Parts: sequence; C-alpha cells; structure tokens
Amino acid sequence: MRPSTPSFLVRSSMGVALAGLFLLAGPRVQAQTSQTCEEVGGTCRPITQAGLCESGERIDHSGTCSSNDKCCASTSCEDRAGACQPGVSACSVGTSALGNATCSSGKCCTVPTDGPTCGELLGHAGGQCSPYSDSCPAGYTNRGPTKDGCLSCCDPVGAGPGPTPSPGGSEYKVEFLHTDALGSVRMVTDQAGAVVSRADYYPFGAQIGTNVNGRGDASIPGYAKDPSLRQRFTGKERDGESQLDYFGARYYSGAQGRFTTPDAPFADQHLGDPQSWNLFSYARNNPLKFVDATGRKVRVADAIALEHVRSTLPKNDRQFLRLGENGFVDGGALAKASKHANVTDLIDLVNSDSLVSVRTAAKVNLKGFGELEFSYETAEEAVATLKKHGIDADPNTVTQNAFSGYTFGDDPKNVEVVLPDNTGTAAKAPISHRATYAAHELFGHAARRVKGQPWLHDDGGPVDQDIIKIEDRTKALYDESRKIK
Repeated sequence: MRPSTPSFLVRSSMGVALAGLFLLAGPRVQAQTSQTCEEVGGTCRPITQAGLCESGERIDHSGTCSSNDKCCASTSCEDRAGACQPGVSACSVGTSALGNATCSSGKCCTVPTDGPTCGELLGHAGGQCSPYSDSCPAGYTNRGPTKDGCLSCCDPVGAGPGPTPSPGGSEYKVEFLHTDALGSVRMVTDQAGAVVSRADYYPFGAQIGTNVNGRGDASIPGYAKDPSLRQRFTGKERDGESQLDYFGARYYSGAQGRFTTPDAPFADQHLGDPQSWNLFSYARNNPLKFVDATGRKVRVADAIALEHVRSTLPKNDRQFLRLGENGFVDGGALAKASKHANVTDLIDLVNSDSLVSVRTAAKVNLKGFGELEFSYETAEEAVATLKKHGIDADPNTVTQNAFSGYTFGDDPKNVEVVLPDNTGTAAKAPISHRATYAAHELFGHAARRVKGQPWLHDDGGPVDQDIIKIEDRTKALYDESRKIK
C-alpha cells in the first residue's frame, strides 16, 4: 500500500517518532547552564550597604541579575518546592533538607523522586495521598512525602491490613478505576462490579458535561459528577477548587489545553519538532497521540505501533528497539543490533533528515476512496466473499485478502505510516502477516520516500520487486524453513 498516517515517527537527523506515539532519537539542543533570577523563583534587588536581601529572603547564587544586582529568593519552604514535615528534626528517608527554607514547625524537605509510593509505604488500604497540603485531616498520621507526588501520605490511625474502619466508624469502600488508552479514568466500579461513576473528556482533558449527547439519561448510570474522585485526565489528580490537574512539575488546565506555567527551558525541546518550542502547550498539541506523565517530557501513547515495528526485526534484535528519555527511539541502542537488512533499513530511517511518523488506527481516509477499514481474510474467507459478489474463484489460486497498512508521503520530509490497531477483522491476522506488512510500509515505501527514490507500486517494476524481497526476508523471521542465508 501507499504510505499512510503516523504510528511512530521516524526522522533522520531529527530522529524517528511514533505518532501514537514514540519518537526515534535525534539531535537536541543542549541545556544552558545559567538561569536568570526569575527562572529560579527570585527577584533582582539592588545591592545595599549591608548586602542583605529583604526579610524572609535569602541570596540565591544560582540566579543571575543584570548589572551588579543580587538575586533574592524566598525562604518559604512552599516557594522553594519543598514540603514541611511537621514535628521532625530530620527529613524522612528518600528526601533531603532544603537549607535556608522555613517551616512553622519541623523541617523543610524535598519531595522524593525515589523510595516507596504512598501505598507501598503504608502497606494497607485506606490511606490518603495529598499532593497539595503538608498536613493530614483529623484521624490520620502524616507519614511524609512520597515519590508518587504526595506532599502528605496520610495513614488512618490504627490502620491494619485490608479495609480499615474510618474515624466515623464506617468501613472504607474498595473501588476500582478503569482507564482508557491515555490513562484517563473513564469509569469507577465497586466490589460487586456495579458502576459508581463515569467520565468522558474532550481531547485536551476538560470533562464533558452530563447534559451533552444524553449523558444525563437515567438509562446510562454514573455520569453525575463524582466529587470524591481525584484521578481524572490521564490519571492525574484534579483539584476540586481550581479544576487544574496536577502533573508533578506543574499544573495543567484542560479547559485551555495549556499548562499554567512554562516548561523548563530546553527540558524537552527539539530542533526538528516546532511544537516542542511552545513551553505552555500540552503533548505537542496532539493529546490523542501523546501523553506527558510528569509535565516535563512527552511520551508515546501508542504502544501497539511500537510492537508492530519491533515485530519486523529478528527476535534477538527486538530488545534494542527502545525509547530514550526524550521519547525518541534510541538510535544508540538500535546500533547494537545485528546487520539484518530490516535493522539497517530502520537505522537509515532513524538517521535520515525526514520526520517519519508511525501510528495505529482502525481505518484510514484516502482521497477519492473515503474511509477504508483495515481488514484481513483467510484464503477460504476471501473465496466466500467473492462468491457473495457473484464471482466464482478457484480456491487453489486465491490467497489471503488483506488491507494492512498505508503510507502518506506527499512531503518526503514528513512521511506518515499507519498500521492496524488490531481491532476488527485485522485482529485475526497472524503475527507473521502483521510483521510483513509493517516492513512493507516502513522499508518498502517510507524508506524509499525519504531517500528521494520511487516509492509507489509500479506493476511489477523495481519498487514492487524490492517490496517482494522485503516481505520474503520478514516472513523468513517467522518460518525456519524459509530463512534466507
């Protein structure tokens, strides 16, 4: 098939990315070492004779000011992104003290990036994680901040294993959160499997109201807003008062589709990705393909696309297809794989100066044809289909019938490959077939297009002959009797 829409992106000097998405590694801008005073949360003040900052401030030598002013930053623990651990003289395991930061009592400590989560720390049900407060409600003991973003991990007094009586005497309810492909909580059920609540979201995370398209219908229970549910869009906790989602590094507004504060400069910006330079945007302005788990780095949302590409490689080489920290395919890891032709073709895509995206879908929209669904039929099913249309076919000459990929390549610098999302009849295709057609699109169409070579089917010409070789060597990966020496 001709080139199609993205599932992962491949780009030469820029890297390859999955539109679903994962990205192949490529050059990136190096972070600057110096920061302005404003960037470190301080204020530039004129040097006084005493050389001191104002009350409640300290000199922050990591921030720079113009001329000879000094950078003064607040000594507040909260302003310095710390958390007060009340009633302690030393910070808990996994955290460290923030010097020159003040608390009304206890120590100002960093929020840990390692160690246990709140649930792991408590070891039982009934705890509460608070990402906003450094104190716990009555009846709870604060066990300190944990790596899953809790400023306070609140432990019910007298708690033990299993459901624990609450301070009011009633038992804690056990509920189950059901998420979609992005990690957004779409439904909550109780222990009996009954629906407690449901939620749907607009693409950028704002929750769809109960008055939209019959969501308030009594026959569909659960769409009334559940104020007790904290986890919402992509599983992040939503503040009930501000309606902002807490992503760890910063807060996000689903209503605006923007973070409320800018990204750290050069934290996730890439020369070949213009959308990455908007420091307030969420997921490259493509929230159905990307997620941002921490508020700092965009990651792929389409794991199926990655598996399709991995299936085109020899078994022992699949371990080397992985994503780097920046969400791009790690070209360095891939270079450790064998010299199999599919591996070298994929490396060429990663090292090209074009952007190649790969994603999965149930169907594609083709100019002149409309929407076409990916499909798969065995030879027997194909004969039956032809017979329904009044065509008698010889079962000995009919092979499987499938539409299993498409490549869009109008622009050789921006090529998109779309592969089946394993739904519908396409889900019946054996893994060898999926791998063969993924290789067909990636190495037969996309790779030729980014090199400026003829890339469309040519009725048995050089392009089709090359594609037959690609399919044969990929099928051989799954059939020992057909392995090509």
